[in-house]
Amino acid sequence: FETILRMQQERGGLDVHTPFADGEEWELVKWLFRHVGQTGMEEFTKLPMVDRLNLSFTSKYALMKAVDKLPRSSEWKLKVLTVEGDLLRPDGQRETEEVELWLRDPVECIRELMADPTFRDDVCFEPQQAFDDQEGRTRRYDEM
Repeated sequence: FETILRMQQERGGLDVHTPFADGEEWELVKWLFRHVGQTGMEEFTKLPMVDRLNLSFTSKYALMKAVDKLPRSSEWKLKVLTVEGDLLRPDGQRETEEVELWLRDPVECIRELMADPTFRDDVCFEPQQAFDDQEGRTRRYDEM
């Protein structure tokens, strides 16, 4: 997906780091979100030194608006499952363990892909004939 998005941005004359100015600014934003809270981001943008960096955002509000322009995907959901193992506890019962299962609604994912203009030229929703050879003699039968 990321490769297709970057190709589309380049074809459209957009910088691949849009909505940010360049790769360095993109890395800075990633670092801020990983290591600094929102109060810290606000304080960071008010530092006099930050003005000299000529960033594309001048406040936490502008930074958040830029982040809101990034492509989104369907929401991840967490299910905690209790699984039973084959080892026995001292009381004779099987050991159990809780594991995290992160998942997304596959219908939502498909809906997003179908609606995303990034894939407009790469996705087909109608039957078509496909061949394994250039001469068109060996027909391919496949599922969607």
